[in-house]
Amino acid sequence: MNTTNRERLNSLTAQKQQLAAQLEGLKAQRAEALMAGVKFTKTSRIVELTDELGAIDDALVLAGRLAEQDDARARAAWQADQKEAVAAAIRAKVKSFVDKTADVEALANSLAAGLSMLNSISSEMNDLAMSVSEEKHISHLQVPNVIMRISGRLGRALSKIDGVPAGMYGQFQWTPEQVRDEDWAAEEHAGFEHLFAHIFRNLDVTIADLRSKASAA
Repeated sequence: MNTTNRERLNSLTAQKQQLAAQLEGLKAQRAEALMAGVKFTKTSRIVELTDELGAIDDALVLAGRLAEQDDARARAAWQADQKEAVAAAIRAKVKSFVDKTADVEALANSLAAGLSMLNSISSEMNDLAMSVSEEKHISHLQVPNVIMRISGRLGRALSKIDGVPAGMYGQFQWTPEQVRDEDWAAEEHAGFEHLFAHIFRNLDVTIADLRSKASAA
C-alpha cells in the first residue's frame, strides 16, 4: 500500500520529536560536561542533529502542504459524492411525484365520472320511485341532497390529507367536520332500505292484488 502524504507528515513529526529529544539530551550532557570541566566528545552529533532537524522542518512544510492538498481533494470528492446522491434523490422524488400525479389524475377523473353516475342514478331512481309512490316529493333522492351527502363524506375524507389547513386544499374548500370511520356504501344502503321499506310493502300488496285479479277465472 502506498504511503500517503498525511502518513509521511505524521512519520516526520514523530521523527522530529525523537531527534529533538536526542538533541536536548546531548545539550544537557554538554552543559554538565562544561560544569564539570571535562571534555564533551559529542559536539559533532549535536551539529548533525541540528542539521537533520532543519531538514525535517523543511520536509514537514512540504509534507504539510501536500497533505492539505490531499485533504482538499478528498473533501472535494466527498462533497461531489454527496451532491450526486442529493441529485439522484431529487430525480427519484421527481419520478415518484410525477407517477403519483398520474395516479391522482386518474382517480380525479374516475371520481368525476363516478359522481356524475351517482347523480344520474339518483335522478332515475327518483323518477321510478315517484311513479309508484303516493308521495309528491322524495327528498332523499333529490340530486342536490345526494350531492350534499356525498360532498360531506368527501370533505371528511379530504380532511385526512397531511399538512393542509382544516377544510382547505388550495382552491378546494369544505366545512371542516370531525373525521370518523365511515362506510359510504353501507350508509347509503341503510338509508335506501329505510326509504323504500313502505314503498316496497305497498308495491307487494298492489302486485299481489293485481296477480290475483290476473289469475281470476
